[in-house]
Amino acid sequence: MTAYTGRRPFDIKPNGPAAWQRLYMNRLQLMEIEDQSWCPAALRNGTTDFLQTVMALADPYAPVRPLLLEALKRCGTRRIIDLCSGGSGPWQRFFPTLQQDLGLPLQLSLTDLYPNPHAGLELQRQYPQQVGWWPEPVDAQRPPEQLRGFYTLFTSGHHFRPEALGRILRQAVEKGQGIALFELSHRSFLALFLVMLTPLAVLLVIPFCRPLRLSCLFWVYLVPLVPLLALFDGIVSCLRTYKPEELRGIVARLGESGYNWQIGEQPSDRGLPPLTYLIGIPCSNKPTERSGS
Repeated sequence: MTAYTGRRPFDIKPNGPAAWQRLYMNRLQLMEIEDQSWCPAALRNGTTDFLQTVMALADPYAPVRPLLLEALKRCGTRRIIDLCSGGSGPWQRFFPTLQQDLGLPLQLSLTDLYPNPHAGLELQRQYPQQVGWWPEPVDAQRPPEQLRGFYTLFTSGHHFRPEALGRILRQAVEKGQGIALFELSHRSFLALFLVMLTPLAVLLVIPFCRPLRLSCLFWVYLVPLVPLLALFDGIVSCLRTYKPEELRGIVARLGESGYNWQIGEQPSDRGLPPLTYLIGIPCSNKPTERSGS
């Protein structure tokens, strides 16, 4: 299936069970400001600090934790390479739980095109020999050869065009590494409505950020550019998030990869939009089949 190009913002999805469900948003390849090299680091870090604090307080990725645990067991690896880590993603909650459930020590390397070594400091203090930031910028499409392990991408797959996301998957396949992509953002009216609350959420959440930087307080409360940036990028994230059928189309272009691909949506347990997932495991690891829609 060919990924949607998104020439029109809305279309009718033919097989939906109800009229309101058939109103379907095409994917739009728009620009997020924090992705741009010209975005000031203080604004980018303020936005990722907000997202990271939400991850730590609300644990929104909890529903997909069993999927990642199963994938790690099937791959038999204990090293995780987190791509596009931003503010360090959900790992404050995920890392200790995964390690406990596996019953084995894990190694976690956080990487990003714009590394923020100050993010996830608490986790690094707790596990100084196991968790750390890769010091150099890492392009998810071409991670350094020495970064081998199970690749993860949280809330970041939508940043890439279909051909670029395909290259990320292909490099994992060529290296024989497992890979998992999880998306909290969702292309739906409910998700867009919730994103509209972002500026208020930023004002309420920023005081709980650790470490709390003066520059962050300045750009949130005195000159409120961080709330506006988080709102704009949040809207764009929803509009360019992939649907499962689009991810299947990208995987299909890889050809006969020798991988088992699990693609679908995991329902949220809080009435929120579902979380989209894509998991690739070498067939030699014989993962159990899992269907999704």
